[in-house]
This record gives sequence, structure tokens and C-alpha cells, in this order.
Amino acid sequence: MSSRDLPKYFDAAATVLAAGLLAVSLTGCDDPPIAPESSMLAISANPSTIGINGSSVITVNLIRTGGRPVDDGTEVLLSTNLGTIPAVALTDHRGVATATLQAGDQEGTAMVNASSGSATSTTQVTVARASLQVSANPSTVRPGSTSTVTIIATIGSSGQPVAAGTEILLTTTLGEVPDLVTTDGRGIAKATFDAQHTLGTARVTARLGAAAAT
Repeated sequence: MSSRDLPKYFDAAATVLAAGLLAVSLTGCDDPPIAPESSMLAISANPSTIGINGSSVITVNLIRTGGRPVDDGTEVLLSTNLGTIPAVALTDHRGVATATLQAGDQEGTAMVNASSGSATSTTQVTVARASLQVSANPSTVRPGSTSTVTIIATIGSSGQPVAAGTEILLTTTLGEVPDLVTTDGRGIAKATFDAQHTLGTARVTARLGAAAAT
């Protein structure tokens, strides 16, 4: 190759390189796929009843005609009229996508919508205030001894237990209790009341959001 041919050679090489970079860039900007025509979408919520500021896991199943899952990374659009949820979720290799609905401080029914291509479906999540029951055993103790305080936390009129790990705040007018306890899978939390060396009536109060019981 002569020196006179070098500029043309470098120009051609630069053009090829630029075209290659453009192809890589365009490939990297591809949008996620959507469900093909005639796909079926099923949506569910767990739990379907949550407390104020609680959360529910939304699960979407997308399958093609014939029962095969859609492609890994298929885009699912999500929306709700109450609380918040991510706008987009992507399926895994099983055709399953998940997202978390986060309730705010408003009661009501959250209508959660999911769609991908022409496939669409809706599920409901009830957002309700919690109710608390508090008891102590024994209810009379000597100075320096203890009592077990039991808190039962439920949601709405159905009496559904709050989610495991829900935090409940405790205070007392006499003696000592932990500042914070968490519920188990039955919506029950326990704490030890320490009478210390005092006499009188201790009022132990439990609080969960706007709910309180003594």
C-alpha cells in the first residue's frame, strides 16, 4: 500500500468502525419484548388484605397459547389506584414477574392492573386499619417481679393477622417494657413487663399506626 492510499484506507476503516459502534449502540437500546398475541395473563396478591402502610407481593404469570411461558425479560406494565407500585416488571424464565404494592395511610381497595401486549388482568388488595388487643398474665405482680404482655394485631373486620415482623410500639406508665416488639405469623407479639421496685397500676399501651390499645 502506497502512502497516497493511506488516507482512503483510514477513512474506510473509520467508516467501518463507526458503523460497528452504531450497531452495538442500537442493539443495546432494544426495548424489552412484550407478550405475543393470544398470551394469557394471571395476577394475584399475597396477602390480599394489608394494613395502613403495609405491603403486598403482586405476582404475574404470563403464558403463551399452548402453556409455554413467555420469553425471559418480557415487560409487564403495572398500575394501581391506591398506594404505589413499580410501573414495570420483567418476567423470569418461568414467565413470572413480581412487584411490591406499598400502601399509604389511606384505607380502601387497591385495584392493581397488569398488562403486556394485549394480555391484561386485575386483582384487588384491601387496605384497612389494624386493631389491637392487649392482655397481661398475671395482671397483679409484686415489686421486682414480671408479667407477660401479649398483643394481638389484626386487620379489618375479617380479623386477619397482620404480617409477620410487623413492629408494635410499647409504653408504660409504671415499671418497664421494651420500646418495640414484632409480631409472629399469627399476628401475636409478646413482651415482658418488669414491675421494678414500685407500687401502683401500670398502664401498658401498644400502638400500631393509628391503632392503640391499653
